Amino acid sequence: METTVPAHPEALSRSWQGSNQSARQTVGDIGSGGDRVVFSEWEGPASKPVDRGSRWLWKLFLGIFIPQERQRFLPTASGYVLIILAVGLCAAAYNTGSNILFLVLALLLSLFILSGVLSWMNFRSLRWRAEGELPFRCGQRGTIRVRVDNRKRYLPTEEVFFSLQDKEQKHQEVIPLKVPLAAGETVWERSIVIPAKRGRMKVILSGAQSKFPFGFMKKSIGRPIPLEFPVWPKRISCRVQQHPWSQKHLHGETSRHPGQGDDLIQIRRYEYGDPFHLVHWKATARTGRIMIRKMAGDEKEGLYFYLDTNKRLWRSEESFENFCRLAGSLAEKLFAAGQFRGYFGPTQSLALIKKEEEVWHFLDLLSGLARETPRPSKERPIIRKNTLQFEPYGETGAQAILAGQVFATS
Repeated sequence: METTVPAHPEALSRSWQGSNQSARQTVGDIGSGGDRVVFSEWEGPASKPVDRGSRWLWKLFLGIFIPQERQRFLPTASGYVLIILAVGLCAAAYNTGSNILFLVLALLLSLFILSGVLSWMNFRSLRWRAEGELPFRCGQRGTIRVRVDNRKRYLPTEEVFFSLQDKEQKHQEVIPLKVPLAAGETVWERSIVIPAKRGRMKVILSGAQSKFPFGFMKKSIGRPIPLEFPVWPKRISCRVQQHPWSQKHLHGETSRHPGQGDDLIQIRRYEYGDPFHLVHWKATARTGRIMIRKMAGDEKEGLYFYLDTNKRLWRSEESFENFCRLAGSLAEKLFAAGQFRGYFGPTQSLALIKKEEEVWHFLDLLSGLARETPRPSKERPIIRKNTLQFEPYGETGAQAILAGQVFATS
């Protein structure tokens, strides 16, 4: 099944893109308030195309002797008692020749056969999948739901349950259908998970299980399906220091810069990350160097993040985690104030932030960041005066530096 994840900006490096790919799952539409849904592929008898003609009868006949994939029958406690009782009755009936005992034995065996038929009808034309309601954030409650579709025309589906397991924490939870699912209806059963750490969380939804109708046998059908989703860094109360930039832009000080935002003030040389639509082509042709128009609103163009994941800079995992938390919290805070403009790193170009969905992509990127050894590069990005750089603070903390001064700490 193809993966259609909302793409990060094209400027991301290959290493960062690879850390945010999810396998065999799809991200659905984005709704208001950042609501997204990531879901696995369908599983169950109704997840495959329906066989037409006489082929289904042939498959039904073969299924009696060769069980289909991922189908199991296991006796329950009462089922084992019934089996032992049937064996005892069989021995007693043959020893005594009593017709009554043979009739009772036939009744017990017919219960097993009827249980299998009703169980097959209960699972027939049923399909399910796991869905995660994004975003998931470290230390906060997230919702994983199981969608079950009953595609039968007349018969309901009853007493079906699933097992949801977190592979890392080895936590398992049973998710039952609380009410019978009528024919042609769909139901969502929800489970609450609390991610313990930033990164990519993987949960596994077991196949459907049921003890319907008599509770003698537990039938399991379908293979386990994985669901993987990004976990954003934990939101922290980052402390913004008494910085000239923050006093001017975050607290609403009036700008004394002359002119309107679209007035040309001067022409300057190109710097790394400048948008190409500001290139002054006449000055570029005259000087032989790329020249950029500086507008009156340049002082209000916001902040850019420089994300350096060098192992030499971040010597401990705890300080690197605090860096991811600080970057994520500052991104949301600055975007709310209209001052978050983009981010870049040592080996890739600038990715601009213009709308809220791109902030979510940035947080998805932070969920997959890891300390790494930098690749040798001929050119080093130019750090402009409105670029936030992150570095360790103390033994385990992190801080953001703007124009040589501390801007915020974690």
